[in-house]
Amino acid sequence: MKNLDLKTENTILKQLLKDGEFYINYWDTDCDGCSSANFKKFTDIESLIKWIENCFEDEEGSWGWDLTDKDNLEFHEPAGYWGM
Repeated sequence: MKNLDLKTENTILKQLLKDGEFYINYWDTDCDGCSSANFKKFTDIESLIKWIENCFEDEEGSWGWDLTDKDNLEFHEPAGYWGM
């Protein structure tokens, strides 16, 4: 299981204590160059870690995520491809 750094884990724990949930923005680019951005809500750290592990297994290209709050959620429809 992939562990989170202490700063990230502490930030998540504070959000969980305050709101009972936390949010991430995430983005990815697949092997065809198609990019997208979205957000996800979690209610425990274990679910986030499992999601990250699944992304490592399933993703075809680059991807990443950042903690955010519900006032700064991102969503962009998939767009683009290599050579466009």
